[in-house]
Amino acid sequence: MPFMSITGRYSEFGVFESSILGFICQSSGISTYATRVRMRLGSIPFYSFGIRRMHPAYRP
Repeated sequence: MPFMSITGRYSEFGVFESSILGFICQSSGISTYATRVRMRLGSIPFYSFGIRRMHPAYRP
């Protein structure tokens, strides 16, 4: 199942490709890291502040 599907002419949205990939990569990296930590710690509580690296204009 695709995470995101964009339709249209590439010339109309291609300029945003790097930004979109950056946002996906950032969120995916935070999720992957949190999952790996959770698997190692089990039920021990932990906190991740990865979202602090997110650009302030990004609104998930």
